[in-house]
Amino acid sequence: MISREQAQDIIKAAKLENPNQILASRIQTLPTKLAKITFDFLKMDSSGQELEWDDYDVEEAFEEAAKKTFLAISKPDFTQVLETWFPRFAPTVMAALHLPTRNHSGFQVSASNDLLEQAELAEQWLGYLKEWNQEIEWFAEHAAYNWQWSAYISPLYVAAINAGNTTLLEMFLSAAKSEHPVMGMGDYVIDTLLRINNAEGWDLIEKLLLAAQRQEGLR
Repeated sequence: MISREQAQDIIKAAKLENPNQILASRIQTLPTKLAKITFDFLKMDSSGQELEWDDYDVEEAFEEAAKKTFLAISKPDFTQVLETWFPRFAPTVMAALHLPTRNHSGFQVSASNDLLEQAELAEQWLGYLKEWNQEIEWFAEHAAYNWQWSAYISPLYVAAINAGNTTLLEMFLSAAKSEHPVMGMGDYVIDTLLRINNAEGWDLIEKLLLAAQRQEGLR
């Protein structure tokens, strides 16, 4: 098992230097009108620079107008937007948006069919992930060393496994048994294994709970 320091060095080394510029370049591949709507929703210009206002009321008015415009886009347009936000696993994100998630207080909330709410949730995930151009397996592997990846993006892991990602499933099973060389055990592992459509994950958690009755360290 690698050390926390080694894992954090790996995460740091993989971090992009100009994530907003890279994101902006992908958004620019969208049709012109949709790109403008997307930039406004993210409150950034076409170069990736975050927009700033001196007047809060002006900023609030801009944000409300941007949300209203974004809400009018079609589902196929939204799919295109997600492909620019998450080029490596957009289908996983789309599937995850239809799963229950947890809010910042840790409470589970039902999935929403409202496009704006889905977009705002996807934007949160984008904020957690955009600085790294990696596959979903990489984020899961290092989630124990980044609290955002362990606390807030479990629906992505669940969606990927439910879609047939056996590599990711084996990673979570291995981590739960403390056998993975990088991936650490944590609440996100338990949460994911309990929520996937796979009895193997449920059975393993049941065994861990039974073992916890006898081994204090597993509680």
